[in-house]
Amino acid sequence: MRRLRQDERGELTLQLSVIFPVLILFVYLSVQVGLWWHAGHIAEAAVAEAIEAAQVEGATDTDGADAAVWFLSQAGFMDGVTIQVGRTADTVTATITGNAFQIIPIGSWPVSATASGPLEQIVSQPNR
Repeated sequence: MRRLRQDERGELTLQLSVIFPVLILFVYLSVQVGLWWHAGHIAEAAVAEAIEAAQVEGATDTDGADAAVWFLSQAGFMDGVTIQVGRTADTVTATITGNAFQIIPIGSWPVSATASGPLEQIVSQPNR
């Protein structure tokens, strides 16, 4: 009986088989958090593009949404994107929501960004 307790063959293999999957999950989770963070920055940049396109005099909400769609098609890293652009008499507001690209199918990684800006107005020379 004493000989069985002193025999440590295979102990390292058993320890690695328990620790290695946890280590791999930690690495993938770190990459997933990075993708989520990056997707947040992509959403903020797309909102800025939508505001720039929609605040020009004579532009429409659709112009802003089209600019955001173009930007997101170039940047990627987001799924299930919803774009809303609204204009009032003096401001433009854009909101983008979606999910970050997933490498770990655990839950969802929602991303949203909202921004607003003034409409551009042409002011005549005497009124400047």
